Amino acid sequence: MPSAVHILCAIDKSDERQRLSRELLDAFPTAHIHSVSTTAEFFLTVEQVAFDVAIIDIALEGLDSFSLLGVMKKRAPA
Repeated sequence: MPSAVHILCAIDKSDERQRLSRELLDAFPTAHIHSVSTTAEFFLTVEQVAFDVAIIDIALEGLDSFSLLGVMKKRAPA
């Protein structure tokens, strides 16, 4: 049996993050949704989990999404 898909939802606005997380779970009920709202949570979570999909706010506490994606790529370059 294939392992579950891990989806990172990194959005600072609580209502948007919660809505998107619910919609993702509705669409992908077996997925593991990891929601973060700060860069500190982002870095901690990326250290612990290899993500299949990442949805990242354009700016999360002063870091742009391209910088955050660069961090993810260094952690799992595949």
